[in-house]
Amino acid sequence: MNKKTFTTYFSICLFILVLLPSISSSGELIIHDGSTLTVGENASLIMDCAPVTIESGGAFLVDGGMVTKRGELIKYVGATYTILSGSVDTCFIPALSPIFLLLLQ
Repeated sequence: MNKKTFTTYFSICLFILVLLPSISSSGELIIHDGSTLTVGENASLIMDCAPVTIESGGAFLVDGGMVTKRGELIKYVGATYTILSGSVDTCFIPALSPIFLLLLQ
């Protein structure tokens, strides 16, 4: 096995073992039209890096509570995302770096 082939296999395995479980292991929170999700005083919502989708007419309100490890926020036109008080901690999902992409070539 030459060095380039080994590097390619190693990079693919690293991607599968490190990035995919954190991205695909959790579900998704969808707030539909006419619905409101409120995280009130002393409440907490642990998202485990799951994405949040707020459809048009939906509302996500953080009012004194804590949202932990929120994934990507997808907000449609007409949706409301409001933080009055409390905290929202987001996940960092790294994008593929240019160096990693060069290793795959």
